[in-house]
Amino acid sequence: MLAKLTREISRLEKSKNNKEELVDTGLNCALTAWHIVDWVWREHFYAKPETWKQFGVTQAGGWRIPDPFRTSLTKQCQELEFCEGLANNIKHAVVITFDSRTSARSTPVGAWSEYENGVIGGQLPGGAGAVEVNFEYVLKISDNDNDGADRYAKDVFLSVKKFWSEFMDEHRIG
Repeated sequence: MLAKLTREISRLEKSKNNKEELVDTGLNCALTAWHIVDWVWREHFYAKPETWKQFGVTQAGGWRIPDPFRTSLTKQCQELEFCEGLANNIKHAVVITFDSRTSARSTPVGAWSEYENGVIGGQLPGGAGAVEVNFEYVLKISDNDNDGADRYAKDVFLSVKKFWSEFMDEHRIG
């Protein structure tokens, strides 16, 4: 699963000229990053109750991920919580605002407030008016609990990848 997340991040980096592909790939990154929680719990901790205490888990309800396990992971990696919000809301068909914690949108690099329909307004040297330009897009995730601060999705997903890599090394997974 970590290798899949790595591939999705690579695809995200290559999607900068196609807004729809960028959004789709970003959502795939969030889904993959969050799905690792399910995989790690079910494959490496569920059948080992002696490991539960470190995550605050006292009982498990079938295959469902225990809330203390999820909470323990998202406390260790805030970016994982962003992925959870995106992944859960995609599942429930929320399209634009993903939840009260996070939202995601694509934007042209360096033209956040000036971009509309592929045209930058204002005067150019020599008195020319608006001009059509080709942009590279980036996907940003807004942390609505932190004054809506924007973070580049790529950076969020790289942080989650680093977290998972370290977590798997620590717990001898994979």
